[in-house]
Amino acid sequence: MILCLLLLLLLLACANHVGCSPSSSCGSLHNISSPFRLESETPRGGSPSYEILCDGGKPMVELGSAKYYVTNISYTNQTISVVDPVFVDDNRYCHLPIPSPPPGFSDLYLNVGENWALFVNCTRPIRNGRHRRVPCLSSNNTFVYVVVQNYAYSVNLIGASCGFLASVPVGGVVGNSTATDIFELLKEGFVLSWDVGPRPQEQAQPTPSATFHGCLKEAKSNHYFRYAVTVVVVIEFVQLLLASWILGRYIFAPISLLILMAYKLWSSHVSIDIVEKFLQDQQMLSPTRYSYTDIIAITGHFREKLGQGGFGSVFRGTLLSGQHVAIKMLGNSQFNGEDFINEVSTIGRIHHVNIVRLAGFCSEGSKRALVYEYMPNGSLDKYIFSPKGTSNRPFSWDKLNDIALGVARGIDYLHRGCDMQILHFDIKPHNILLDRHFNPKVSDFGLARLFPKDYSLISLSAARGTIGYIAPELVSRNFGIVSDKSDVFSFGMLLLEMAEVEGMWTDR
Repeated sequence: MILCLLLLLLLLACANHVGCSPSSSCGSLHNISSPFRLESETPRGGSPSYEILCDGGKPMVELGSAKYYVTNISYTNQTISVVDPVFVDDNRYCHLPIPSPPPGFSDLYLNVGENWALFVNCTRPIRNGRHRRVPCLSSNNTFVYVVVQNYAYSVNLIGASCGFLASVPVGGVVGNSTATDIFELLKEGFVLSWDVGPRPQEQAQPTPSATFHGCLKEAKSNHYFRYAVTVVVVIEFVQLLLASWILGRYIFAPISLLILMAYKLWSSHVSIDIVEKFLQDQQMLSPTRYSYTDIIAITGHFREKLGQGGFGSVFRGTLLSGQHVAIKMLGNSQFNGEDFINEVSTIGRIHHVNIVRLAGFCSEGSKRALVYEYMPNGSLDKYIFSPKGTSNRPFSWDKLNDIALGVARGIDYLHRGCDMQILHFDIKPHNILLDRHFNPKVSDFGLARLFPKDYSLISLSAARGTIGYIAPELVSRNFGIVSDKSDVFSFGMLLLEMAEVEGMWTDR
């Protein structure tokens, strides 16, 4: 009866109410209504995917991880016009636009037939009718082009010597426009559509929900209605207390137990999420995987060859960051898949000042490459084996001592500094690289193997190493067992060759 009386009073208060649809505004954008709403407002029918950010009187919408200025909303056509902020905040046209949001970034979508402006960065000039050069973004060694097409991404337009920069929608008919004309079109922005909720003509009559909320707002000003609501609330509260007293021991205790279990489950999920985030961050520390196209661009089509090894050729390259690298192309069939895995799995997980760093790798079918940090002074063998009278003079005793200690620290780190014991099995002057300060770094882990530290007996299917440096137990088990002392033997042979540099003995 009491609830029926409350409903009757509400209906009387709403007798003359006329429903309305509230709207908002931000700067020059007025009549912001469903499905859009301002971020600062409480939800009133608009979806969270359609929030408008009012930043200093400028309406903005967030698409993926980027924000765009909103210039117009057409509720009749169900379209919203947006523009890149870099073309609004600065009068200069020469700016690289922010990358377009990926498909499925929100409930908004691009119109069918929209053109796209593709920006690429090339190491060589391209001369055709489709690529329009952007001089203000180019330099002496890099060439930035913009290509207009019907698709957001097209691999055949990027080219072997080019890298992808950005791809953004562009409105209007482009034709034979110049790069300046394309930037003018980018200043006008592009149009997105939505397809949610009723059409404008279907919104002529207010919905029951809107009418009810309007009636409730008007009824709050009625004194008798507020009194009736107070009485009903008190009665309902008493009924709730009575029901809780009767059913408490059968309802509240199980509910409390369930809440406790749910909290513990939620806490465990939070802990798992923290671990997953840590693992994802650790993946960022691993070597970068490059495509074969990237390798071609980095080396400039293999323009500068540094040397030829037993497993392939080594070329000099430059990353987009400007860092110089040495790329070993594994063209020899002797370097099989197991050797490639050994190189990436060992040197890819360790970091030491006396061990060469693996910056990345490539594996596409039969195309395999290893990307190392660049060592400008080459390997140790060309210094200690230099013939008399050449420009590469032998080092002093103090420098040879520093190099020997550096190699020893690198080998000791491989044996005892990692979670797993790493045996190199190919320590020789050719695999000791020198940086610009002639600091040694151990390289070439193609023959390396990982073993637990507590392993006292290591089994190998075949001998591995280089004649003259290989330990006797690697050739025949009659000489002893294979262990970390096998690398120590090779290191000893390296020390003997360093000490036998021509002219050194006569100095002492």
